[in-house]
Amino acid sequence: MPSMKPSKKSDMRKQSLYFPEWMLEEIRQEARMRQLSISRVAQDAWRIARKMSKKRHPPGIAIMQEGPLRGDDPITKEIKS
Repeated sequence: MPSMKPSKKSDMRKQSLYFPEWMLEEIRQEARMRQLSISRVAQDAWRIARKMSKKRHPPGIAIMQEGPLRGDDPITKEIKS
């Protein structure tokens, strides 16, 4: 499997992502607190979530969730615990 890490800075691509307003505000607050860009916080969150997902779910098993992710959902509760 090829590496997901870009080999050069020019390999970075601009991409628009859409988040619920409450989630975007939390990302903004985290970015301000850590003095990082919103992009960096989102990338860090992806890396952490990917590691957690690989530990829980073997490759080839689809993980689907209906509806928007909320703070009271079981996944979020487990992460905060």
